[in-house]
Amino acid sequence: MHIRLKEYELYDTPAMQEMIQSFCKQTNLQAYDKEIAIRKLNQGSPSYKAFICTLDKKVVGYILVEFTYPIYLDGMILLIREIFVKNEYRKKGIAKQMIKTVMNDYDKAISVGVLVNKENDIAMKLMQGMKFTRKNVELFEK
Repeated sequence: MHIRLKEYELYDTPAMQEMIQSFCKQTNLQAYDKEIAIRKLNQGSPSYKAFICTLDKKVVGYILVEFTYPIYLDGMILLIREIFVKNEYRKKGIAKQMIKTVMNDYDKAISVGVLVNKENDIAMKLMQGMKFTRKNVELFEK
């Protein structure tokens, strides 16, 4: 099974809206404004990109990445902010393939980080299996 990642484009909006809605339900993100997210994706930005994942020409998920340039490092950090795979395509290694593909495409990044809900056991196991190191950082929001 080989996935294909393509950069999000305007005509991907309906599929992306549906997936963002599913992502919000599964992660209990009520505060996530789906309309703002789509508008920002459609406007484009040099600091983030979304990629649509297809398998056999069917949309199966997406990955959202952000590019950060901390003042204490000499280079770019690739931050994977969201990974979503449709229910019927889960447990097939698709999320892992998406992460590997993005890491290969941005191999100039000096570091790669992945935001994971610590209560998402499947995602936590995936990150550990891919040899990501868990950092002792907590996010506070107001």
